[in-house]
Amino acid sequence: MKILNCKLVNATPEIKCFFLKFLHSYAEGENIPANIANLSRCLGVSKTVVTDATKFLVAGGYLEKAIISPIEIGGPNVYRYSSRMLSGLLEDAKNNSGSLEECGEFSRLRNTTLIDDLLRPDVITSKTEQKHHPLNLSNRLLLMVLLNHADVCGVVRVLGFSDFIRLTGMKRDRLKSQLMKLQDLGYIRSCFSGMTGRYLLGAAKGVYFLNLRNERYSSGATPGITVLYEDFGVTHQNSMREAKRICDLATETQRAKSRKMNREKGILNAIERGRVFLPCDEKFERLASFFNDSKVPGFCRLFQLKLEEYASIILSSHWEGVPVKSKYIDDRPDQPNPAEALITKIRSDLLPKEVLRPKPGVDPPVEEDMALLTEFVYLVAAEMATRTKSILCEVSGAPFEKMDHLILPAIDFH
Repeated sequence: MKILNCKLVNATPEIKCFFLKFLHSYAEGENIPANIANLSRCLGVSKTVVTDATKFLVAGGYLEKAIISPIEIGGPNVYRYSSRMLSGLLEDAKNNSGSLEECGEFSRLRNTTLIDDLLRPDVITSKTEQKHHPLNLSNRLLLMVLLNHADVCGVVRVLGFSDFIRLTGMKRDRLKSQLMKLQDLGYIRSCFSGMTGRYLLGAAKGVYFLNLRNERYSSGATPGITVLYEDFGVTHQNSMREAKRICDLATETQRAKSRKMNREKGILNAIERGRVFLPCDEKFERLASFFNDSKVPGFCRLFQLKLEEYASIILSSHWEGVPVKSKYIDDRPDQPNPAEALITKIRSDLLPKEVLRPKPGVDPPVEEDMALLTEFVYLVAAEMATRTKSILCEVSGAPFEKMDHLILPAIDFH
């Protein structure tokens, strides 16, 4: 729904959710009976919400009062949409649709069925009955905003807290509590806060993994397969896997570079140990300073999520070209090479403009090193894709070559 991407100035989350339900239930040009009890019953909201919301929407010019029969006690006979105001809202939504473009049209259309499910009246008709979705209006609004910005696998990577505040009208503390509730109820699998890096990632937004197959959705659940496996080679403390290994290797290399004695030998020894897990060589020395943010809270976590995102893209777009054992993708002549598009994305993600701006006392990265960094990260992601495919190939009967793939964070990932 495009209207989800607009801002109702000064509206509470409850008022915006009411308006979305109103738009979902009544068509433009329709005469809508202005009866509080009837609207409360039809939309599945309290009479207080109806009173407050209709008052706000009429005062703001979103709804118009109309009289089609002699005035009854208690107010106007019907409400009608203001066409001019609705056009303005849609234009505002269009102007703020940049994050939607990154999600893809197909995923938004597919998630519309889940949003429709949340907008339908969820009314309790008896004392023993429970709501289909145990969510209040602010919970529903936040979940609809997330669904509207999720990709085909249900991951939201394009919203920062400022976006949530604009789209929901909630303050930061309330947003955090609402996200926790959605996670406790299983609508969100896991979520991770953003961070700001000086050398990589820049102002990185948080990541939210939605459960599109939550049993409470009455229809439109996305079919899929979830494969869980135990990696005995990874300890709980090292659950960040590739990201942590890269950061540890960078730290060790930097430490060796600072020595006065046996400098070159120390660097080579560090890189040789890194080769056990990573596709690195002596050139890694030039990349070590890119990872100076490794001690920033949340950096390793978000960097790991980025690596898993890139590996998922390789699996989704180039399944047949991903080997099961070797370390590198076989660029077959009859299939598109994912490297060019993905390397462009990697560079844009890791080295945004704010990272490349000159910093006092810090030499800007040279083009050759930036190209080397993106190639290195691509090779790490390719190896992750290979390892994941080798695990999936042990599952028989699943058409993985036709699927969109998503590597979910490890269960103990924090």
